[in-house]
Amino acid sequence: MIRMILADDEIVITKGLTKLLDWNSLGIEIIGTYSDGESTMEGILKEKPDLALLDISMPKMSGIDILKNIRDLELPTRVIFISGFQDFTYARNAVRYGAKDYLLKPVVEEELLSAIHKAIREEDGEDTGYEEEADISGGGTHPGDPEEETGGVWYLPVLSCLDQQVGTRQEQKLHAFAYASFLQDYYKDREDVTVFNKGEDVLLLIRSGKEEACIKQFRSLTEQSPALSGGRYCFILGNVVHSLSHPAAILEALLPVKKQLFFEEEEVAILYPEKEEEDAGALESLSRLREALMNDILGMKEEKIEQDFEQFARALKIASSGRREDANYYFCSSVRLLEEKLVSLHMTGKDPDTKSLLEAGRRARSFAEMKTYFKEYILDYTRLLKHSAAKEEQKDIQKIREYIDVHYRENLSLEVMAGEFYMNPYYFSAYFKKQTGTGFKEYVSYVRLQHAISLLLTTSMKTYEIAAQVGFSDARAFTDAFVKKYGETPAVYKKRILADQT
Repeated sequence: MIRMILADDEIVITKGLTKLLDWNSLGIEIIGTYSDGESTMEGILKEKPDLALLDISMPKMSGIDILKNIRDLELPTRVIFISGFQDFTYARNAVRYGAKDYLLKPVVEEELLSAIHKAIREEDGEDTGYEEEADISGGGTHPGDPEEETGGVWYLPVLSCLDQQVGTRQEQKLHAFAYASFLQDYYKDREDVTVFNKGEDVLLLIRSGKEEACIKQFRSLTEQSPALSGGRYCFILGNVVHSLSHPAAILEALLPVKKQLFFEEEEVAILYPEKEEEDAGALESLSRLREALMNDILGMKEEKIEQDFEQFARALKIASSGRREDANYYFCSSVRLLEEKLVSLHMTGKDPDTKSLLEAGRRARSFAEMKTYFKEYILDYTRLLKHSAAKEEQKDIQKIREYIDVHYRENLSLEVMAGEFYMNPYYFSAYFKKQTGTGFKEYVSYVRLQHAISLLLTTSMKTYEIAAQVGFSDARAFTDAFVKKYGETPAVYKKRILADQT
């Protein structure tokens, strides 16, 4: 943990600073708060904190005087000043005396995080170049010891890091620093583990480390480490080495494996360097499963779509070989191929913008998130096709109605209509009932009766003449249909309507 003190003659400010951030989650422990310069100096001499967040103007001793004392006594404490408007220039000049940064009141959270990270980074030499030997720490013998060059000793290299998906970059760096500090403390008394730290990554060199035992230990280790919100712990296991002479090279060799984190879904990710050979059948499998998924969507087989998409996504993950850009491309190309298939079938698609799709995929923080985005996008085609199918069916039923309106005088049997619209008679009957809510024969009878009523009320035609004119087989069939629909014979209906009009 990083040990820090706060000092300001306004108690409300020190209280506010203690609550401004979740210090423990950042690996920082506030070990003291002070309200004047003298007590602050005494606290620094006694506690030797790593960081001191000081008001530049305090009674009994100013922040500048404290900073000069720290420099003269060669104390390890790094100082960040807090200043008001009236002494802003004073605080800025104080950087010449060794202050790591200065903040203007009221303190802004993001600026405070940046200043703390800057102080930590400078102390660790991140800005001043990297010296391999100087950064090696922890238990065990150090690189270059003669006994470690023998072939009988071997080490399991493990790169440990955090996969953080939320928070600002400054917060992520501080979390990573806190985690690295935790690992240093955890292994400091272990003679079989050497800890090598570079930036945000930590390399563990475990003497005679057995893979299974190490993985079990790592899962247990994460339960004791600093709380991690919106992310996970990662352990990358490399090939065994027989020397501690080149830890930086070992670490650099493992860093590319971090890209595989994008595809991992476990809370604690255990990764291995990629194998050189690729699954020769991965692309073929991907193509086959993509075709099956497209056929499901075009056939609107809802019970199979979800299952086939999951199989397709698994094949896509394998074919991507740990390359997130490849995964993004395979998803985008699948959308494009589905769109092209719809267009070739003269069906309405979504006309996707490839650039927007690629950018959306790149914004995904994990393969699971990318998969969810494209799953929703691809499966939305089923809704589109259902809507299009419904519109087409409405067009078809409208054509059938129009045909009946023109040909109602003719012998309109199910067989005749089915042949006219290229359907099986049984299917035509069921289709017509589903789309209109009325049976086919009932609908034809209704259309004929509407025309019959017009002739009944506007002409002197006989019942049998009207029946023949509108398509009924004879007067009896016409009368029976009329009575069934209106509850009276055509003659009674005509007499009653004409009587009402006089």
